[in-house]
Amino acid sequence: MKINYTYLSLNKSRTLILMVLILLSFVFLLSIISCKNNHKQVEIFGIIENAENKEIYLEMLLPGQIKPLVQTEINEKGEFKFELDSLQTCFYRLKIDERNTIYLRLNPNDEIEINASYPNIQANYSIDGSEESKNLKELNMYLMKSTKRLNEINDQIVAAYKIPNYDVDSLIEVLNVEARAMYKNDKEFLINFIKKHNESVIIYFALYQYVSISPILIIDQDIEIFQFVLEELKKHNPEFEQIALLESEISKELLRQQQFNREYGKLEIGKPVVDFDLPDINGNRVSLSKFKNQKIILAFWSSWNKVSLNAVLGLSKKLENQDVVLILIALDNAKDKWETAVKNNFLEKHINLSDLKAWESPVAKIYAVKSIPSFLLIDENQNLVAISDDYNEIIDNLNKN
Repeated sequence: MKINYTYLSLNKSRTLILMVLILLSFVFLLSIISCKNNHKQVEIFGIIENAENKEIYLEMLLPGQIKPLVQTEINEKGEFKFELDSLQTCFYRLKIDERNTIYLRLNPNDEIEINASYPNIQANYSIDGSEESKNLKELNMYLMKSTKRLNEINDQIVAAYKIPNYDVDSLIEVLNVEARAMYKNDKEFLINFIKKHNESVIIYFALYQYVSISPILIIDQDIEIFQFVLEELKKHNPEFEQIALLESEISKELLRQQQFNREYGKLEIGKPVVDFDLPDINGNRVSLSKFKNQKIILAFWSSWNKVSLNAVLGLSKKLENQDVVLILIALDNAKDKWETAVKNNFLEKHINLSDLKAWESPVAKIYAVKSIPSFLLIDENQNLVAISDDYNEIIDNLNKN
């Protein structure tokens, strides 16, 4: 028999390729299995003296809530251990009770050892295996001193009230000076802490620190540092889940400040007025431009101001036979009181609007309303005809046109 070496060679090549592919597939599968089996769990372990047989909990700190994860019992030697298979990007805490907690920042593959003595473990614990958790300890230890001193100040004042003829007011004045200086130092510490650790997510945690029951950084007063934290988190930790929450909080505050700080509009007789859009008493949106080609009177009032309510009622009566649209804009913040005032005084026949922001309403500033009642007469082309706090002047101008 004649052997075809060409065919044999081709057949061997195909067999070899097939074997290589099978081998590669096996190696790939083995690597996946190996990764799963060898995935190093996060471990938290250590010894807490004087806490034998007590329960210890690991909790996850989420915006607005604390989620229990696992718990175990500290053994007779004071030893405990937790193991986690997966992590969510947030902060954690160990807790025996509310007075004995340790805050942690966990990362994959961390092996964290904690040693402490119960009670008051916050003041004496040591931690190894997590730099970010060490930094949280530094933060906590500093602010604990301030909290302790503030509680001592409060105790001093309470004790002073029990002493007959003691000059408590003078004591309070002295202690308030100390408390204000302490607050200033705590704020400087937090800002420096944030700037020092700007590449870590712990700067988010630092934003929301308290001394006793008082927050140190407040968004309406310290918006710049909140914005700094947001930008640094986006830059260095874009996957951090709390970024969206912080961004929303900052946006709302900036909008509030913009509305509050907006300059009062400059109204000129004969010039067009600015359009607006407000909800009516049924929740429907109403804009001024809807009433083009009609004469309009805007009346700013509120249910809590009887003078303005009486003025609106007087104006409403005088307009019974007039061809004019009366738009009542209430500077209220309680919908039920506004609705009750409208219904009880039979004002439903007019246009009733309010964003329930009282004096913070942007419309009040657009129309330079600094007191109520306030009335504006607007012609068919939406030009300002007259402005006054006396509706009789508005009626006189209406009759002239």
